[in-house]
Amino acid sequence: MKVLFVSYPHVGIGKGGLLKQIQKTKESLERLGVAVDYHSFAQESLSGYDVLHFFGLDSLNPVLIQQAREAGIKLVVSPVFNRFGLSKFRYKVEQLMMRRVPSIKPQLAKINIQMVKFDSVICLNTMEKNLIQSYFRVPKERLRVIGNGFDDLLNNVDNNSSIKVEKKKQVLCVGEICERKNQLKLIRAMKGINAELFLVGPHKNSSYVKKSLDMASQLANVHIVGERPFNSIDLIRLYQESKVFCLPSISEVEPLTVLEAAAFGCNLVCSRTYPINSKVKERVHLVRPDNLRSIRMAIIKSLNAPTPNAPVNLETWDDIAKSILNLYRV
Repeated sequence: MKVLFVSYPHVGIGKGGLLKQIQKTKESLERLGVAVDYHSFAQESLSGYDVLHFFGLDSLNPVLIQQAREAGIKLVVSPVFNRFGLSKFRYKVEQLMMRRVPSIKPQLAKINIQMVKFDSVICLNTMEKNLIQSYFRVPKERLRVIGNGFDDLLNNVDNNSSIKVEKKKQVLCVGEICERKNQLKLIRAMKGINAELFLVGPHKNSSYVKKSLDMASQLANVHIVGERPFNSIDLIRLYQESKVFCLPSISEVEPLTVLEAAAFGCNLVCSRTYPINSKVKERVHLVRPDNLRSIRMAIIKSLNAPTPNAPVNLETWDDIAKSILNLYRV
């Protein structure tokens, strides 16, 4: 079987969860004997491909979709559709406009036209599946839930790095510093807490980042680590040592970093606005991302709580690839 992966042109620049999802899915499918290519803007033909798999709704190129349909190539999409940060009122209004006045939301209207052409739509969780159903005219039988996989980071380093490390009174947050990830609220919440905060991730030049860095510079217990590769020893050590992992994002679809933190035995602090993998839900303290006190109290509670004893049983990327391959074959 030969598969072509398609995503939006700048997916690699962000170095975020979607890029990792694409890369890990490709690697695992190739271990199963599937030939996987990345789409190139210079590609002249779709000849020889059995499946076109799109990642992200910004990747839905109507010309490619039409060519694939005409050639009888199976069309699969992983939408990673994020509307979880909207208020209930705005959510209802947006859906109403989509149905009655699509020209008000032209981008979503264009996506709706393309979504009905796909043979299979892979949702990361039930909440995303329900969201897709409420926005787009996709037949229910084409929707499948296949979550993200877990990358055992300790397998990527030498055996000496896998020695059990004692948890410290510290908080870790991994992700690009940006308004959606809500790190400024987290930094403010750490004021006066007897624990260290480590922020790992890239950041662009924006007013939000400037405010975040300025606030961090005023607090001795907040450390801006910067960007680290997914499997770097520095990042692994921070996961190992941190008692609490906090991701107070306004919206996410299914953050990979939460799964990684759970696997390293961290107590989890997450926003109630985005989906949490069912296998780690019991380990999570939920917060309101717009409420400083809510974040602060959850961090204090998590720092004082015992860490989980039982390992979390997560699906690997190879498990996920097997489910996706079965879907390709249907």
